Amino acid sequence: MKITNHPNPRIGRAYLRPPPVAQRKTSISRSRKLNKDEVILSPRAAEVQRLKKLANDVPDVRQEKIDAIKKQIEIGTYNVSVRSVAESIIDLHIEMNREDTS
Repeated sequence: MKITNHPNPRIGRAYLRPPPVAQRKTSISRSRKLNKDEVILSPRAAEVQRLKKLANDVPDVRQEKIDAIKKQIEIGTYNVSVRSVAESIIDLHIEMNREDTS
């Protein structure tokens, strides 16, 4: 199909040369203004995001507790309950076996 011999000469010229650069820039900027991307979070997603931020703001280490235990160890007053150690070992063993059977 020949475009140059079309009955309407404007159609043929439209394919022969691109529009001027200034004209292309304005059409791009207009399309950008018209097509705005928008994200709307559900109330639940917004709450999850807020809680994640709060969790990330909490320090991983409670320095006051560490300092108190260090001081007790240094002066020899830190005592570990044998019962709590045994319970922790049993709990860990049960938890590890539960993961193996899953």
